[in-house]
Amino acid sequence: MLLAFPGVIGLQSQVATPLAIIALTSGVGWLLLRMRHGPPPGSDDGSGAQL
Repeated sequence: MLLAFPGVIGLQSQVATPLAIIALTSGVGWLLLRMRHGPPPGSDDGSGAQL
C-alpha cells in the first residue's frame, strides 16, 4: 500500500518508499526468525505410528 498509493494516507513518495522497504524487510526477517528448525522441545522422537 505504501509503495503503490502513498498519497492515500497523506505521505509523499520520498517518505513512503523507505518506510515501505523497512516494513517489508522487517516482516520477512520476522518470518525467517520464527521458523522452527526441528521438533519443539519436549516432543516425542518416535516414528509417530503405533501398531
